[in-house]
Amino acid sequence: MRRAALLVTLLFPAVLSSQTTTSPEIFVRAGLVKLWDDEGNLGIGPSIGGGAGIKLPHNIAFEGLLERHTNDRQFTSGVTFSSTVVGAAGRIIKYVGASRMQPYFGGGVGITRIRTMSQFPGFPSNDRTTTSRTLSGFAGIRFAARRRVFLRPEFEVSQAGEHLRIGGSVAAGLGW
Repeated sequence: MRRAALLVTLLFPAVLSSQTTTSPEIFVRAGLVKLWDDEGNLGIGPSIGGGAGIKLPHNIAFEGLLERHTNDRQFTSGVTFSSTVVGAAGRIIKYVGASRMQPYFGGGVGITRIRTMSQFPGFPSNDRTTTSRTLSGFAGIRFAARRRVFLRPEFEVSQAGEHLRIGGSVAAGLGW
């Protein structure tokens, strides 16, 4: 244990000094998300979000993401579900390759607040809000559209408490 601590102490400054080219980035994203809870499908709906991050050498990036989406589901029986989801996450990304088209994958942790209103004919409506830790995994492709502009189509799966979220989105961003 002491040897590992000494090794990290001696090598960490060398690793940091080799990382001289970092690239801050900002982005917005939009997509579609399907949401489930422990009782079933809560519907599909649009999502919008944005964030900022930093792309480091060795094809690693860290970013923060804030996102909101709504999901609605209506049954012919008159039962309706309406959910509003707001989440924030810290994510780590590993890019593969060095071309203008880079596949990537990663994971994230965060917090999500979900408000679900349900209505059953003949009964009062039910309004429930939960706040839970979120774990996510994602993959996509980053396209360098220009020197500083990029597009990132992405597929993501996340879980926040009893809620499962599967979505696809496209991010557009600016790096410098």
